[in-house]
Amino acid sequence: MPYLEHEAQYREAARQYLSRGLAPAQFVQTFLHQWRLDRDEQFRDIEAGQATSKEERALCSVLDEIMVACDCYEPQPIGKADMDAKEFYARVKNLATSRWPEIGP
Repeated sequence: MPYLEHEAQYREAARQYLSRGLAPAQFVQTFLHQWRLDRDEQFRDIEAGQATSKEERALCSVLDEIMVACDCYEPQPIGKADMDAKEFYARVKNLATSRWPEIGP
């Protein structure tokens, strides 16, 4: 399944972001690019009758929450749902380290 195949890429992007090696906008761009590719591939797999594993669903749960955070990130928040850089960092850190504790700063 696509998400598991690319888990190392997601983990590395999160590690770089949390260590301040990637700016928030760079992380959002990198993460969403891979997430969209994997989402589309997973939809094709499901349509072809392929089941998702428990491990894949667990990973997707975390990645989907990070995707929502990416969607809510706004350098200069306007609405209540928008996250500034500080809130975004805290949310990504919480989610990423729940899956990959070793990447915490």
